[in-house]
Amino acid sequence: MAGPISDKAIQVETQAETPEACDGAMVDNGVEDLLVIPGLDDQESQPLAVASNSSQSLANTPLESLQPGLDAQFLLLTSLTTVAALSSNAALLHIPCEVPSIDIFNPSHASLPPTLIPTELQRTIPHPPFVDVIPFPGVRDRLLRSLAVIDLEKLTIDLTGGAFKVWGSVPWDGTSWEVSEEFAKKWWFLIDGELLRATNFWRRQRLEPSISANDILLGV
Repeated sequence: MAGPISDKAIQVETQAETPEACDGAMVDNGVEDLLVIPGLDDQESQPLAVASNSSQSLANTPLESLQPGLDAQFLLLTSLTTVAALSSNAALLHIPCEVPSIDIFNPSHASLPPTLIPTELQRTIPHPPFVDVIPFPGVRDRLLRSLAVIDLEKLTIDLTGGAFKVWGSVPWDGTSWEVSEEFAKKWWFLIDGELLRATNFWRRQRLEPSISANDILLGV
C-alpha cells in the first residue's frame, strides 16, 4: 500500500464561474441533545452530537463517487467552491431560487442520492432552502434543531467563505467534502461523525493530523 499523498500530488482547479445560489432566512426552533457525535470510534472521541437515523450509505446509489482509496498514488482533482457545490445539489433537488425563504420542501425521492433525501425534521419544520442542499442528513437535522440560536447571516458567510472544500465533481457525495478546523470549532454543534470522517480522510492525504471531537471542543 502506498503512503499518504503529498500536496504536490494534488492538482487543484477552482471553478471560475458558479451558479447563482439561493438565500434563506432563519426560523425559531428549540435546541436539544447536541452533546455526542454519533458513529465515531473510541480513538476519535465522543463529546458532540445527536445521531440521525436518516443517514444512508452511498453504497446503494448508482451515482458515482470520485473519492480515491487510501492507497491511491496520485490525485487529479477539481476543488469546487462551496457555492458551486450547493448550487449543483439545489439543481438536483429542483429547488428554484424563487422558493420562499422559509418553507418545507419535499421533493420526490425517486431519483435522489441517499445523502439528499429529506429527513423527518426537514419534512416537518419550515426552514431556509439552503438546509436541503447540504449532503449530510445529520448536519441538516442538527442545524434545524439549532435554528433558534443560530445567527443565520454569520453561518451563511462562513459556509460560503472557503470553510469547505469539495473534492472531485460529485457534490452530493458527503465523502468528497472537507470542513476547515476553524469552521468546525466555531460551529461545533453542527458537526457530525460522517462529516468529521470525510474531513480526516482528506487531511491524511496531505499528511495533516486528523481532527478529533476533543480538538473541536477545546477550540470553543
